[in-house]
Amino acid sequence: MLRSAYTASFALLLFAGCQGRENPYGTAPQNPAAEKEAPPVAQSLAGTYADTVPCPDCRGVATQLLLNADSSFVLRQTYLDKEPEPVEQRGTWRVRGQVLSLPPSGSHPGRSYLVSNPQQLVLLDGSGKPINDNDVDYSLERQ
Repeated sequence: MLRSAYTASFALLLFAGCQGRENPYGTAPQNPAAEKEAPPVAQSLAGTYADTVPCPDCRGVATQLLLNADSSFVLRQTYLDKEPEPVEQRGTWRVRGQVLSLPPSGSHPGRSYLVSNPQQLVLLDGSGKPINDNDVDYSLERQ
């Protein structure tokens, strides 16, 4: 009897510890409204962002990021003068504070962008800081 009381207590603590974990835009089961309409953050950032960002061994990387209101994304990158076909990545995006994150998938690395305003996303480096390379622009503009 005492053993099952300890097991039940442990399970309850484990469950309580999982509460508050980050879910993309309140899609956790405790938010039934998430199924009915997209949260305001997702609605305000949803859209297409694009630009050509620098590349160390090509003319640039034509980048297009489609953010959907359901928190899904499609990232298409075409390496100019290297690969004629775009490289595509799909997944679920999330925002925490002012940082929009795309998780890694397969051979694609994860990416993070600073949401400086709803019209511009600035690529962040591995330490979470905007890439600053001699005033070279690593941002995507809303289309």
